[in-house]
Amino acid sequence: MISTVRYCARDGTTHCSCKNYERIGLLCRHIFVIFKNLKIEKIPDFYVTNRWCKFHLLKPMFDVGGPEMDKVSFTDQNKTLVSRLMSDIHFCIALVEHTPDLLLAFSNTINQHKEALIDKLQDGKLSSDTSSVFENFCGTSAPSEVRVLPPPQVSTKGSGKRIKGGKEVSIEESKKTKRLCRTCKEYGFHDVL
Repeated sequence: MISTVRYCARDGTTHCSCKNYERIGLLCRHIFVIFKNLKIEKIPDFYVTNRWCKFHLLKPMFDVGGPEMDKVSFTDQNKTLVSRLMSDIHFCIALVEHTPDLLLAFSNTINQHKEALIDKLQDGKLSSDTSSVFENFCGTSAPSEVRVLPPPQVSTKGSGKRIKGGKEVSIEESKKTKRLCRTCKEYGFHDVL
């Protein structure tokens, strides 16, 4: 089958007769050959759908809405806020990662906010003992006594059998005496009854 590709230089659109992009949303090899021959380094933006972008996947992991929101505990609300904050930060990084000036400015802004938060938390004398770290991470308090039981005893009756390799099996077979097969009248290790 011969495919015909039409390229419009005015708006950068490309149409192929195989209609791969129209059917499944993927550019076909015919269009890539045209891009290569025309020395187009970057795929035009209207061919890059959301499913290929990083920021499309960055959504809050905990997204509860409606009447269920009233039942959500304080720790779940904190997890939702942290998830949304991480999503926003990743989205901002994806936006500025190819522009060094904006990336440096974003990094400076984040560092300024980090320093301000450290100053605020040191004024409030943040407790950094292990129990508070555990409670913040897990959302529950650490147990007073930790009991670790040994695993149940496994009954290993008998001993395992070693698996012999093909070479070893063939050496053992060659040491055996061959028998006369009653069906084919040849000497060998097969005897069909």
